[in-house]
Amino acid sequence: MAKLSTFREKLDAMGKDVIEEARRNLAKPRSIRGRTTNRVATGKLRDSLTFGYWKRGDMIVQWYGTPDKSIREYADVIEKGRRKGKTPPPLAPIMAWMKVRKIKLRGVDGKFIKDTEENQRFVARRISRAIGRNGIKGINYMSKAFDKVFKQHKKSLGLAMQIDFLNEFRLMSDKYITK
Repeated sequence: MAKLSTFREKLDAMGKDVIEEARRNLAKPRSIRGRTTNRVATGKLRDSLTFGYWKRGDMIVQWYGTPDKSIREYADVIEKGRRKGKTPPPLAPIMAWMKVRKIKLRGVDGKFIKDTEENQRFVARRISRAIGRNGIKGINYMSKAFDKVFKQHKKSLGLAMQIDFLNEFRLMSDKYITK
């Protein structure tokens, strides 16, 4: 079995660059309904991004994402978005987000209302229904990062693979050559 040490080094370098670019993509200010805003609330998604390797049969697959399942589900929604007409999301994460972002509560008529637990649930329920009804547009932070970084590393990955293949081929051929 080939060692692929040069190729692995290049894959690790590319993985680090993909994660850094994805973090930059998440931190970029975005325009939502005409207002420029920062999409990062707590930074848990951004800080938990990593890469690693899976062994799948004979293949080794490089993966990008987050190891925490609850953050992974959120990451998928941020990456791909959420379809219109889907079941509304749960209230607890929305209420936590409202506290982090210090959302000022407004009633049905648009006027500010008192910040109580009951009113927070009311507003969170309305936000949840609106997300279910209208969906959320994804920002493709990881796929854009991978595409950009892969273009930069494509040539060096190919050369590293050739070097490792030739080294392994040479080692195997030397084994069978008799003098």
